[in-house]
Amino acid sequence: MTDHQTQSESAGDAVDDALDSLRSKLDEFGGDGGKKGKAASKGHELVDELEETITDLTSSSDSSSKY
Repeated sequence: MTDHQTQSESAGDAVDDALDSLRSKLDEFGGDGGKKGKAASKGHELVDELEETITDLTSSSDSSSKY
């Protein structure tokens, strides 16, 4: 395994941890339902979009870095 692969995996783990943390905070915030629940639901949608964007960016970066 190269240093680049190790750094990429570490960064990937950090991103996964951050996304999980965001989702947990949204669950706590929206736990009572109502307006907060709706806001938390929208927040989850945004986190999902963010995760997709990060995945797309990292996969395109990985493929462009290959020779």
